[in-house]
Amino acid sequence: VMALVATRLGMLTLGEGDRMREIAESRLVRQTWTDTLRGRILDRKGRVLAAPAPHYDLALDYTVLSGEWASQQATRFAERVHGREWSAAVPADREALVRRYQPAFEALVRDAWAAASAGTGMEVSLLQGRGEGIVRRVERMHEQIVRSRIQKALAEEKAAGREVTPERQAAIERKASAKLAVQQAPHVLATASGDLAAFELKSRVAERVTIRPGAAFGIDREVEVPRLPGLSVVAGEGRTYPMESVVVGVDRRTLIGPLRGEGVVEIEIEGLATHVLGWVRRGATQEHQVARRAWLSEHAAEAGRAREGAGRDRGEYESDDDVGVSGIEAAMEHRLRGLRGVTQRRLDTGETSSVAPQPGRDVTLTIDAMLQARVHAAMTPELGLAVVQDWHGPATVWMPVGTPLNGAAVVLDIESGDVLAMVTTPSFTRAHLRDDPASIFNDELEAPWVNRTLAKPYPPGSIAKAIVYAAAVSRGVLGPTECIECTGHLLPGRPDDYECWIWKRYRVTHQEEFGHALSGPEALMASCNTFFYTLGRRLGGKGIEAVYRDFGLGETFGFGIGGGEEFAGWTGRLDPPGAPITTPDAILMGIGQGPVAWTPMHAARALATLARFGVDLPPRLVMEPEMVRRPRWVSLDAGAVREALTGLKLSVSDARGTGHHITMESGDREVIFTPPAGVQVWGKTGTAQAPDLMVDPDGEGPMPANVGRRGDHSWFVVFAGREKPKYVIAVMMEYAGSGGKVSGPIVNQIIQALDAEGYF
Repeated sequence: VMALVATRLGMLTLGEGDRMREIAESRLVRQTWTDTLRGRILDRKGRVLAAPAPHYDLALDYTVLSGEWASQQATRFAERVHGREWSAAVPADREALVRRYQPAFEALVRDAWAAASAGTGMEVSLLQGRGEGIVRRVERMHEQIVRSRIQKALAEEKAAGREVTPERQAAIERKASAKLAVQQAPHVLATASGDLAAFELKSRVAERVTIRPGAAFGIDREVEVPRLPGLSVVAGEGRTYPMESVVVGVDRRTLIGPLRGEGVVEIEIEGLATHVLGWVRRGATQEHQVARRAWLSEHAAEAGRAREGAGRDRGEYESDDDVGVSGIEAAMEHRLRGLRGVTQRRLDTGETSSVAPQPGRDVTLTIDAMLQARVHAAMTPELGLAVVQDWHGPATVWMPVGTPLNGAAVVLDIESGDVLAMVTTPSFTRAHLRDDPASIFNDELEAPWVNRTLAKPYPPGSIAKAIVYAAAVSRGVLGPTECIECTGHLLPGRPDDYECWIWKRYRVTHQEEFGHALSGPEALMASCNTFFYTLGRRLGGKGIEAVYRDFGLGETFGFGIGGGEEFAGWTGRLDPPGAPITTPDAILMGIGQGPVAWTPMHAARALATLARFGVDLPPRLVMEPEMVRRPRWVSLDAGAVREALTGLKLSVSDARGTGHHITMESGDREVIFTPPAGVQVWGKTGTAQAPDLMVDPDGEGPMPANVGRRGDHSWFVVFAGREKPKYVIAVMMEYAGSGGKVSGPIVNQIIQALDAEGYF
């Protein structure tokens, strides 16, 4: 026996000594944690776009949320009052005694819910619904952890060669079922309606009352309990977005003819940059914990900073922490997240040490908030440019005049690649998201949750013709001075196949209009389809695909804000997947149609690469000095680029250009661009055929899907600058028809916005 005892003592001393010393040491140390703040998000000029907003939160203990508190209190009371009777009672009799006294404690719980309702201004039913959601989330977490604990324990038993008997299995399961800290802690339900309400509640939550749960049954025993069980008032952190709603003034004199006037029209922007900034939610999940641990394991310096003075991650998530779930709030979560402070006191010596909390670090965007607001204003239905108008022509005739048009706009600084503005419409506010999320995420027609600048594919249409031309000359399939005849259709004797737009609409050709075969600049100016069908055929399937990929198609931008996965763009046949691009496909891709799709951000990047004479610089959204962006060289002939720029210049400055003017219903011509003095514009329209947008009224029900939108997407991409292109602007309006008539006036407003904000 002594030998066995000595052996076991040796095992404990040698094998588990270090662990037991750590446990003993930890019990001599008490840690107190201090809350911290989330970092701010700033625009390029230092304006605050998102910031912490300290406030008071109301929380309820988990035992109150789960309904356990009243039952636990009634059980203790019955046990004390009935003594021997309780000990001898069978479970059914014990449950009957508990039910007898439980209503007295449940009345106190109802008082706590009522106080929480009064303190937050929210209905009790809504608060209880949130509480039920917390309970479901925590119980799921507990179940997952219990399973994990059991699996780990069984694996350890197996590794040690021990047999798992039914008794041992039961013991493992009992130990694994131990409650989590979150099942014994308070959980935030809502924010107090104001500081005074919070202070009043704070004075009441410490009160205790004496009740007689058994008075109705002749039992006079008293018990002291909290007046508002489980309720607490805690200092919390919210999130404020100071520029979420702004008012922008637009000079009526800069608008297109029918909307032009004197004075300034004020446009209120609701949901400024919501798709860029994103939002936070209360309640981190296991996935957030896993992601943080993985991030710390990859960043040793950050891990050391996070564990300074505490031994554990001071940024570790608690169940009620705010966490970014969309946009920059999510993409830059690890930078924005702060580190709690910690004070440690040794119980044996009284010695204390502390580490101050560290707020999350600020994130500065390349976005200019006021430019973003002005671009957004140009795309609001209230201004009149982003709604169906009489002058838009037959492309949108099936939608009533005044129907709002959705779209996206991107503004890039060509030299730096900085994203100065990226706007998606429609947008929404975080209050809208909080109060009525179904109207956002269940709206298939308008799809306000989609970030159209990054996350939705669109056919490029004719805006791709400039890069196709420059690449065709650079690859030697078109001579530098070669001209191509426009016969109205590509294939001889087949006037209804591969038609030029001018032939399809007026039954004339560009050859007849110009009096000669078209040069590259002239083809760009007039957007001659026959010219670019020819280039697509000469480049062939592999060649045209390589052109698009040279200009960034097939790559995402790594912003992390696409409301899901950023769309990388694609080329190639989808049916069957991976099939080679055929010559007919290549012909269509020459005009930006066929098996090719990209986003407005791709369009801006591609045209910026052209303006840099072949230097591809990935767009930048966050100003991070340590982030290295390596430029990529696209082999372009400098002469071809100059000719392409000439064509883009003629497109908006020559009366024969597709981007020069709009012909109104009256027959009057309205020049599209009215730039500030000394500012030049180069541009290309695009009217891209698109599949119908189908909307299913009953999901997977028996009702058939309906056509929600049909027609062409409207594109216009321009350069603007003084001596040379300085900024690229890409605008796409969904199912809006003509690029010149719809997107053109919006782009003109964006040029005015750049001027108003001092960019020229």
